[in-house]
Amino acid sequence: MRRRILLWLISSATALGLVLGMALLLAIAWDDAAKGGCRGTLGTLMVGVDGYVYAKGHYPPATVPTEGLPPEERLSWIVEILPFVEGGGPWLVDRTMAWDEGANRILRRRGKFSDERIFVEGRDRTGWTHCPAHDTVFDVAGHELTSYIGIAGLGLDAAELPLVDPRAGVFGFDRLTPPGAITDGTATTMAAAETTESNGPWKAGGPATVRGLDPSRQPYIGRGRQFGGTHRDGAMVAFADGSVRFIRATIDPKVFEALSTIAGGERLPAGWDR
Repeated sequence: MRRRILLWLISSATALGLVLGMALLLAIAWDDAAKGGCRGTLGTLMVGVDGYVYAKGHYPPATVPTEGLPPEERLSWIVEILPFVEGGGPWLVDRTMAWDEGANRILRRRGKFSDERIFVEGRDRTGWTHCPAHDTVFDVAGHELTSYIGIAGLGLDAAELPLVDPRAGVFGFDRLTPPGAITDGTATTMAAAETTESNGPWKAGGPATVRGLDPSRQPYIGRGRQFGGTHRDGAMVAFADGSVRFIRATIDPKVFEALSTIAGGERLPAGWDR
């Protein structure tokens, strides 16, 4: 009798181990697939950034310049890259109004015979401004949220810094960043990163789409942190050269800070991205 019980316990433990092992493998496979989808989506966004840089000679400003409006009420840099991602006729964007007013409430582009409303069901959905694995896609007003925010540099005030400040990043409210200003190297300067914290509409300027690193809140990456939160062990990050890489949550905070600036002059250690 005791032998039967022992054999049953061994069989049950083996079966449970197999089930748990399969569950772990499935979770890893799902996360790998989710990372691939996020990498592709963020890559699409960077195609727009690269096209903008090629056409204009500088990276997009953090917000569309609009006299009399604070950054959080202006249109975002993502609106600026729309023509380089979506293509088509001219976009009917009113640069004198807030991101959620008038013609900007539901963006349209001009078709051959009429104004074409490209987004359906009253929602501005692009499909390439949020990670496919991110649960929250729309806010209560129906605005599509973005998972990806432009990197303004180091510090909560980074978006307001002049281009020559060593803490400045790629995106600023009142500065334009030409590729030549990125003396730290475009391959090692962050342009955008994914987040699950305080996600905002992709059309909205300000913290919804551009943020500086807050050095008082470390580590930088992980669930409930400034970046990441969707994928295991790290976050998807786009660099100024258009590349997209998965940065692990264990990265040295000082290295992550160095990646946020365009001309900080920091020297990165070998293997920093492993």
